[in-house]
Amino acid sequence: MVNTDGVSVFVTTHIDGLYDAEDTVYCVPWRNFRGFRKEGTDQGRLTMLFEPLLKRFDATLGDTTTNDKVVLEISDNKQKEVMQDISQAILNAAATNNFVVLLDKNNLGDSATAAKAGPNNSCSKHIVRVFSITLDDPDA
Repeated sequence: MVNTDGVSVFVTTHIDGLYDAEDTVYCVPWRNFRGFRKEGTDQGRLTMLFEPLLKRFDATLGDTTTNDKVVLEISDNKQKEVMQDISQAILNAAATNNFVVLLDKNNLGDSATAAKAGPNNSCSKHIVRVFSITLDDPDA
């Protein structure tokens, strides 16, 4: 079994070459990954849920069950393929550099693995863009 504890996942919503807005760049340890989720009826979206980086604590409720949420825009009806591609990229990263680029349009061609897989410096040719990054989402 491959140990993926040291793997980190990077994603950004930026496409203009500037990392100049809040909560548009996200890098998280893969061990925080909770799962994939298909929300709503849009055939071209896939949500990834992570244990939050900024954990909230409510004095009344104690620990809260929130998630960081990354919503990917993908090719229609390619959820399974994207999940497989991301899973394979994680396994590959565990054996090499411990870093996976889900999507980074700012640095096209920066990663040899990403360049082989997709046109947007992505680990999957089916990932079109990052629709949103939401930190500590109580509804996810």
